[in-house]
Amino acid sequence: MWREGGAEPEASSKVDPRVGLLLSAIAIFSVTASASAAFPLACMAMSWAALIYMGARVKKTLAVMAGPLAMGAMALALQSFMSGSTPLWGMEISGLPLTIKAEGVRAGVLTASRIAGGVSVFALLCHAAPARKILAACRWLGAPQALVELANTMVRQVFSLLDMARDMAMAQKARLGYAGRRRALTSAGALSGAVLLRAVTRAENAHLAMMARGYNGSMPLPALNPLGARQWITLASGVAAIAVSFILLGGVA
Repeated sequence: MWREGGAEPEASSKVDPRVGLLLSAIAIFSVTASASAAFPLACMAMSWAALIYMGARVKKTLAVMAGPLAMGAMALALQSFMSGSTPLWGMEISGLPLTIKAEGVRAGVLTASRIAGGVSVFALLCHAAPARKILAACRWLGAPQALVELANTMVRQVFSLLDMARDMAMAQKARLGYAGRRRALTSAGALSGAVLLRAVTRAENAHLAMMARGYNGSMPLPALNPLGARQWITLASGVAAIAVSFILLGGVA
């Protein structure tokens, strides 16, 4: 979901990463504070419309978001059965009565919509600019240098480890390593162990390489030009649009 580098989408290259980061942070905060599911769902719809317009691969993006979306679905299911007092529908499994309650459904829908909306906004931010520019924007906004450099190193290593894990998984599949449940579990365990060992080795090699190249405690990040009038207008317009939508659709929880 987060691009390491390469050409930026034409639609997003006109927006400064600092503006995108600020608008995304405000939108995510508003999503979590919304008292209604309408505002998070609107943010999700707008984010997906922008992702599709910028040429994002829908299946790949959904695969990356599968974890948070599954957590939202689980929260919806648990709250539907465990919260509230007004029964909507009931059933019995092995003598255990289970009842879906109206208040729980409403609370679960709100929680799931918040997760879906926040993750969609974050996906849009990650697709709109390379990681190095987002991290440079974080540094410009005053984020601690140590955290920014740690995140920069992690992003670089994550992409490298993903490529390695993908190649190893393809080699395992070619050798029928996933033919059957038992062999699949064994292959998955072997893959996890190999990736962990490679991660430790790469970390040690990266440290030695940095010291050999004169690492002085700071890593270079892209230089960002001062914000122009156009960027300030974009930021103000975006904040105003989020505020109006929040007032009309969300409200404070």
